Amino acid sequence: MRLAMVTPLPPEPTGIADYSAELAPALGARCDLTLYSAHPPRFPRRAAVAWRPVGDFRGPAGANGWDVALYQMGNNVYHEPVYRAALRWPGVVVLHDPVVHHFVSAITEHRGDGPSYIREMLYSHGVAGARAARGALRRIRGVVAEAWPLTGRLVDFSLGVIVHSEAAATIVRQVRPEAPIAVVPHLVAPPPRISRRAARRALGLPESALLFGVFGLVTREKRLDTTVRALNVLASELADWRLVIVGDDGGALEEALALASADVRERTILAGRVDWRGFTRALAAVDIAIALRWPTLGETSGAALRSLASGTPLVASAVGAFRELPEAVALVPPEDDAALIAALRELALDPDLRAARGEASRRWAAEMLAPDAVAARYLDAIARFVS
Repeated sequence: MRLAMVTPLPPEPTGIADYSAELAPALGARCDLTLYSAHPPRFPRRAAVAWRPVGDFRGPAGANGWDVALYQMGNNVYHEPVYRAALRWPGVVVLHDPVVHHFVSAITEHRGDGPSYIREMLYSHGVAGARAARGALRRIRGVVAEAWPLTGRLVDFSLGVIVHSEAAATIVRQVRPEAPIAVVPHLVAPPPRISRRAARRALGLPESALLFGVFGLVTREKRLDTTVRALNVLASELADWRLVIVGDDGGALEEALALASADVRERTILAGRVDWRGFTRALAAVDIAIALRWPTLGETSGAALRSLASGTPLVASAVGAFRELPEAVALVPPEDDAALIAALRELALDPDLRAARGEASRRWAAEMLAPDAVAARYLDAIARFVS
């Protein structure tokens, strides 16, 4: 099979770029793969995979032709070349976000093209969608993105859709009940085994403190404010600890930290966005990872899965795809401060429990999320779609 994969790749600042860089070598070992992206690939491990600029992507005919195209589609403007190509040359679409409302809004109304936004809402949701879009454009009422997935056109123009969870498949079927869908787990390559002490030394983090970690772009949906409120309560119960935030500010950092007590502010470390090596070290350095999400758009958190693969115990929101994680993950209802405080307290005060849950998480990730296993499921799904 000649497979063309159109996707962002590092250094584009999207988690899907990192994901594709890990997937490509495993896929390339099983088929004739060519990558199309804005930047040449920077693989975390040595691999030989053909690459061409995304501007060179064309249909299946010709010297650089392909049998099937695979489109890695996310919810920000870095995926616009993927979106345009998927609509022109139908293939298999991987919906990392089964809503993509923010993406469609970004390339239409945010660029002053209200009619195209209305047209997309009409296409996916009929007259009710068009009415909601007109109301939003006139500032009569807002549109709640999760209530209006804008995947209709992508699904209709695809040979099949791949998602990473049953929760995401359910969202796609709300728009297109008969859509051909395959659920393929989000891959995570087993990270290098780094001792916690070595990781902390490399990053300049305190070696003896208990470290809570929050990873990824800090948006309101990540509920950093809830984490801060929980730590305000726990601060007096813990002797030596820090909160480490690894990721760019997506508009919610200042608001969340405004809620922090003086003690929490003094113990918060803002690492910002780090490179791949730094991210891996940060995961190994922390004692407890926190991955909250509300509302959820059906996305799978790559940062949460990487925490599990690193053997870091995880506390996450009991919503969407998080519900499909292993039992070792402590799930808490969204916006339930008391439940989050209890889960963090239990792990913070019991190092043996942290070790047991971390090792159970590592074993689960190694079995379920390994790139070789995920690549095989990709090709099985693609074969079903094109048969």
